[in-house]
Amino acid sequence: VLAAHRYGIKRVILPERNLKDLVEVPADVLSSLEILVAKRMEDVLEHAFDGGCDSNLTCCLWEHVNEVSCSGPAKRI
Repeated sequence: VLAAHRYGIKRVILPERNLKDLVEVPADVLSSLEILVAKRMEDVLEHAFDGGCDSNLTCCLWEHVNEVSCSGPAKRI
C-alpha cells in the first residue's frame, strides 16, 4: 500500500485477510487511495476489469495460474 502511494497508484486491490494491516498505514496515505477488498480471485478480476470478466476468460486465467504454480514457467497463450 505504501509503495503504491509512493508511485502514484490510486487504486489498490487488497486481500481481505490483509485489512488488519491497514492500521499501520498513515491516515493521509489511506485517504489518497481507493482500497478494493478481494476475498477470492474472482473478486480481483471483477475489480481489475471494468464490468468484470466473463467466465471463459476467468477459466483461462485460472488454468494459466495453475500451470505456472504447478509446472514452473508459464507457456504463452
